[in-house]
Amino acid sequence: MKRKFSSYLVQDLSTIKFQMPYFLQKFGIFCLLDNNQYDFNKSYEYVVGAGAIRSVIANENNKLTAIDSFIQEADDWIFGHVAYDIKNEIESLHSLHPDGIQFPDFLFFVPEIVFIIDGNKLQIGVINNFNADEI
Repeated sequence: MKRKFSSYLVQDLSTIKFQMPYFLQKFGIFCLLDNNQYDFNKSYEYVVGAGAIRSVIANENNKLTAIDSFIQEADDWIFGHVAYDIKNEIESLHSLHPDGIQFPDFLFFVPEIVFIIDGNKLQIGVINNFNADEI
């Protein structure tokens, strides 16, 4: 199923940035990226992926090869993280530092909802049973 985007005019960027983390609390997973109004040539001011339609997480059996197949199958927006210790898969380096947060080496997900702020325009991209106007 293809993601559908709807556009809305942003009246007050700072209010949306303040309210968004509260809205995102209802999702089990989200990724919020804010460029803090830094002037890049081609970038968005604010991008958020919320909820997960599907995901891939590092475990002993699937490490880096799982990321490639996940990207190919997704054909959509993908958010996630790569931990520092993934270096052990890429090069023959090993560290024994304690892991205080217990995040996996990587986790990527296709979000249920994508929010993009570019200039004074908010785009909301949805799949499945979500309605951008209700959000």
